[in-house]
Amino acid sequence: MRYLLVLFFALSTANPLLSKELSDKEVCDKIFYSNMHQVDKLLNIAKQRNLSCGVVNNNVSSNKNSINSRQIPVSDISDKTVCKNATVIFNGNKIWDKKNDVFVSEAYSRGLDCGVGASIYFKKLNPSLSTKIKNPNILALVVGIEKYESAIGNAIYAENDSKVFKEFAKNKLGIFEHNIKYLVGSKADEKAILLSVKKWLRRSIKKGITDIYIFFAGHGLATDNGKDLFLLPYDGSPELLQETSISRAKLFNDISSENPRSVTVFLDTCYSGTTRGTDMLIASRPIFIAAKEQSIPNNFTVFSAAAGDQTSKPLEEAKHGMFSYFLMKGMEGDADANNDKKITARELHAYVEQNVVQQSSGSQTPELQGDADRVLVQFN
Repeated sequence: MRYLLVLFFALSTANPLLSKELSDKEVCDKIFYSNMHQVDKLLNIAKQRNLSCGVVNNNVSSNKNSINSRQIPVSDISDKTVCKNATVIFNGNKIWDKKNDVFVSEAYSRGLDCGVGASIYFKKLNPSLSTKIKNPNILALVVGIEKYESAIGNAIYAENDSKVFKEFAKNKLGIFEHNIKYLVGSKADEKAILLSVKKWLRRSIKKGITDIYIFFAGHGLATDNGKDLFLLPYDGSPELLQETSISRAKLFNDISSENPRSVTVFLDTCYSGTTRGTDMLIASRPIFIAAKEQSIPNNFTVFSAAAGDQTSKPLEEAKHGMFSYFLMKGMEGDADANNDKKITARELHAYVEQNVVQQSSGSQTPELQGDADRVLVQFN
């Protein structure tokens, strides 16, 4: 037994894979497709050389020693290694602490399938980078409701949408956190939403000066004839729609009556009677209700996730509503079509519409009403 161990050690140290002649790039490249014995040694070499192997703030060893000093650009790593790291599994154990977005993104950009769906990849939203000076004259009401008090289908990922949008409001729209009213889950009941409009907004608005943003992710529903549109609060009941839900028209009129300078509304909801999945809000209602377009006040700009007879869908790979994901991705800068460091409502809608129509195979078409030339995001 001792002889076998000595022989194995001699062979492994003689293995050219582990020699000091390996370049930094070869060390990083070989980590991802060598056997487990070689991987351990290669990880030690990487650690000794302070290599991050193309990944910042991730770990390359099971003992969680971060290696961040000297980086091998991920663009220099082979297709085989990129694909291996899209799954990063050896004997059932992940080499990296977390799923490695860097390599999955690289696989996507190269058009690699990798056998794990890496060719269908949506980069994680990044609301952390601040791009606009804070403006004390902007207010935001952000609402996200995924699970409802009544037994209706979930609005999948709605709360995640609202959570991330709140960060976008601060960093992309320049809104102070104390000027954001955030209502999520059970805290977004009818009373809380109405009081936010009738008391908080009313007391905070400076007439003719304040800009307001409204973001709502959750269920909506139209009356049977499609004329009246409602947003369902946490405690709303589809069967008692007009008694327990919030009229979109009344909500807009209440805000407009306070004379803000502008109001921009993002609605990741639909009114057709379906959830973000395949469930119906009310089994006895028509399969689809064709909601009719409603007029809006003059100083409003309204983004809607879908046409009146369509369903607002989730984007499973991104863990967001499809509309919300591309809305915020566009606000990161992707919607700046003419590269003038400004994103207008027209540009943002065009970006969102193109991507949502593509990803939904034409079954969901976002809509825009109001001032299409209004600048929503401006970069430094």
